[in-house]
Amino acid sequence: MLDSLLVSAPHFCPALVEDIVEFCRLWIMSDPPHKQVSQVLGSMVLTTKSASDAQLAIDWLKQHPETSADFLVSKLLELAILTSTSPDEYVILQAKTRLGDEAKRGKFTDLLFNAVRAIPDEQIIGWGKQYAVASRSHRMVVALLESVPDNESIAMAMNSWKEWIYSPIEPDMLRAILTADPSNKKARRRAMYWMSRNRKHHCYKSISQVLN
Repeated sequence: MLDSLLVSAPHFCPALVEDIVEFCRLWIMSDPPHKQVSQVLGSMVLTTKSASDAQLAIDWLKQHPETSADFLVSKLLELAILTSTSPDEYVILQAKTRLGDEAKRGKFTDLLFNAVRAIPDEQIIGWGKQYAVASRSHRMVVALLESVPDNESIAMAMNSWKEWIYSPIEPDMLRAILTADPSNKKARRRAMYWMSRNRKHHCYKSISQVLN
């Protein structure tokens, strides 16, 4: 329940956010034997984007290393992305440890997605590409294009063209392709067509910027 409040309060009851966050901090510091602590911490660090709350989450993670905290590790990586900072080394270690088991990697899609964007090293990118090919994940292809816009990632996007045009991810894919390969004629033509049909879409401005 607390994690849901942290996610919804900024949108529906912004005046209550500070009180909810303070209650969560006190609850977490009381070290409750509760399986939802990692969920609450993950939601809290994204709500406050506070370095002290991020450190609280990392400290809790270190004290509970055996906990199933994939959500928390993923959210700490997402926080690093949103704040344009480098992830904590312990968080990177935890992410790689969880993603290292190939048999289980497919269960951690959000964690892998955020790892590709926050830790674009050769190992993580390799796992991301394997997942993108195996699952035909267009969301992962966008993440790869944004992190390491190499020829292989561009080819993944172009080869799956018919699968994502007219889908909700189309504007994100077009923006990512054109950022990686501004002279891509096919993507430029498609982007101009998409813009002519979606002038009020929230991605209209960002696609217009990569076209110019």
